[in-house]
Amino acid sequence: MLYKPKSLEELYLNDNKLATLPEWIGELTALKNLDLGNKSDSKKQESNDVDELKADSIDRAASNKLSRLPESIGNLTDLENLNLRNNQLSTLPESICQLKMLRRLWLDGNPLAPFSPAIENWMHNLRDIGCHIRL
Repeated sequence: MLYKPKSLEELYLNDNKLATLPEWIGELTALKNLDLGNKSDSKKQESNDVDELKADSIDRAASNKLSRLPESIGNLTDLENLNLRNNQLSTLPESICQLKMLRRLWLDGNPLAPFSPAIENWMHNLRDIGCHIRL
C-alpha cells in the first residue's frame, strides 16, 4: 500500500508514463500544486543533432497519457495550480468546478472537446488558463 501523506502540498508526477490517476488522489486535500503535465512538444524543431533527436524521443516515451481525471479531483479544494499539459484529455470531470482556490490551469496539448456550460463558467474565475479554446 502506498503511503499517502495528507499534508502534502506539492506533487510532481510529470513525464512518468501515467495512463490513469487513482481515485485516492482526492484524499490529498492539502495539495496546492499538482503537476501531471509533460514537456512541451512545441520545442520540436528540425535538428541534425542525433543526441537532441534521441532526447526528444525519450521525452515523448516518458510522457503521461492521461485520458481522464477521476471525479475525486474535486476534493482537492486547496489546489491553486494544476498542470495537465500534453496528455490525452478530451474533457474534464464536472467535479473540477469544486476547485474554488484554483487560479492556474494548463491544458495545452490535449485533444479537448467543448466544455459544459458549468465548466466554462467556472473557468472564468481562473487567473491563467493555458489552452487554445474559446470560452
